[in-house]
Amino acid sequence: MYNTAPVIRRCMDSIDLRDSVEIIVIDDGSTDDGPSIVKEYQKTHPHVRLISHPNSGVSAARNAGISNARGKYICFVDADDYLMPNGLERIVAIAEKHDADIVLFAQRRAWQETVPLQNFPIKTNIYKGRGTAFRTYGIPDYYATDAVYRLSVIKENNIRFKTDLVLREDDTFKGMFYCHTQTIIVTDLPLYCYILDSPYSATRTKNSRRTLIASNYKAAGYRKTYIQEHFDEQFPYETLKYMRFVPNPKEAIAAEYTLQEYRQILAIYHTLGCYPLSYKWIHVAHQDGKLKRVIKLRVKTFLTNHPWLGYLLRKLY
Repeated sequence: MYNTAPVIRRCMDSIDLRDSVEIIVIDDGSTDDGPSIVKEYQKTHPHVRLISHPNSGVSAARNAGISNARGKYICFVDADDYLMPNGLERIVAIAEKHDADIVLFAQRRAWQETVPLQNFPIKTNIYKGRGTAFRTYGIPDYYATDAVYRLSVIKENNIRFKTDLVLREDDTFKGMFYCHTQTIIVTDLPLYCYILDSPYSATRTKNSRRTLIASNYKAAGYRKTYIQEHFDEQFPYETLKYMRFVPNPKEAIAAEYTLQEYRQILAIYHTLGCYPLSYKWIHVAHQDGKLKRVIKLRVKTFLTNHPWLGYLLRKLY
């Protein structure tokens, strides 16, 4: 929670305030009335905990939540987002039934139709075995907020969010977590409501384009290094995933990188084994994509693989 007083009630009210649920609110140096609002909830719900520290960013805030959590499972919710009712309990029940290390659910956009979750017919895919997440492209790793995690896996392996990342910290955290999982369950339950273009998003309000681009290649390096430390085998899908981190020339120009500086960034991705870009990643990641989008991605891929041409033709795409 960072200066989200206008929306914190919506978030708090969306979580089932039962005695079996511990809600830890990390106040990341707010200067508004957010902390006072949370204290109102504490008067009637003693299992709501408020922890305050100087503003340090979302990764440090989530790490503080991990360190203070006492439950069997943990779930992350951003203060400007919220959960759909009657869903979290069903997700935890699935985790308990299958002794899962992680159960993933779907995210819905704020403007999408509200779905009553109490009787929603859940489709589940169960993946068994260590390393399965890296052999299967369809297991989500974009967000940290779309799952419940077994807390003991996080604490026993000292898994934490990287505080020097402002983007892709979710991918990095999940990559580390997946190194230690035996049972992964993916569901289609639309539990998490994500507010797109939220004015409270730190990613959109605090960081320059250069910072975001740098966070991308640092995250790819963190993830690959950690996976290599825990597995001897190579995972082709991992390489394809890192390709989505690579900025195209138009993005580099918007960040005011010179062509030489941009080439240096691409050289970093080359050392990670994911550059030059392969057209295969477009087919894997966008199998059901519209033709117009696929063509656009193909053009961007071509120009990224030929950065000097991308700089020359930047106004054409």
